[in-house]
Amino acid sequence: MKELIDNLSKNESNIIFFKDPDYDIFITNYNKIKKDYKIISENDVSNYIKIWFICFNNPRSIVGDLLLQEEEKCKLKLDNFKIVKKIYITDFKIVLFEKIN
Repeated sequence: MKELIDNLSKNESNIIFFKDPDYDIFITNYNKIKKDYKIISENDVSNYIKIWFICFNNPRSIVGDLLLQEEEKCKLKLDNFKIVKKIYITDFKIVLFEKIN
């Protein structure tokens, strides 16, 4: 989880959303995220200019040490947003989206 926090830049955005209900509790209960970031639902994304999308991508707790391709659930596109940055770290894909004017 430290690697995830280290890769999120509050200078770029302190807004986070994710779509994986299996891990909602895990992320939202991590104190550093609760303290420093606002977690929103996908329905609220359009209310923000820049947002981070966090996706559990083939987590080791499920797939072990296998090197697998990106999961479909992590290939998110948002209407009226462009991808500014993609970061792949162990267990996660992190994407910074920015609203298109």
